[in-house]
Amino acid sequence: MKIFGRRRPAPPAEVGEGFWVTEAPALQQGIRSALTAGETARQTAPAELHIEQGREERLVVLWRNFIVGFVPESHLPALRRQLADHPRLTIRGAAHRSGREWRIWAGPPWPVSPPPYPQPTIQPAPAAIFGVQLRSLGGD
Repeated sequence: MKIFGRRRPAPPAEVGEGFWVTEAPALQQGIRSALTAGETARQTAPAELHIEQGREERLVVLWRNFIVGFVPESHLPALRRQLADHPRLTIRGAAHRSGREWRIWAGPPWPVSPPPYPQPTIQPAPAAIFGVQLRSLGGD
């Protein structure tokens, strides 16, 4: 039930030791848009993440209303069970700079040796201006 146009707070999700949110290379623009100016200057930024049902059986990870990735397959069954009673779940996490890209960690502060980052399955969109794709200067 909405009170004065606001949503009820989403219940916290139980994720154990935590996980890397997948697909960061394809969604870097969303991650950068979610960061504030002060956060981009640091190596890490705290994040309150939300989990919602997405398309094709995926669970979407949102941060400040930007899609920043998806729940990895290893955590899908447990989080789907938790989402059965709620439209949205909350997870505390953090954004970590890794070279030029940002990676999203969902869960308690990451362990001393975090698991390796999973390989992305969605490639970044090609460069475009007003929806027209740019070709490389060297060929085609």
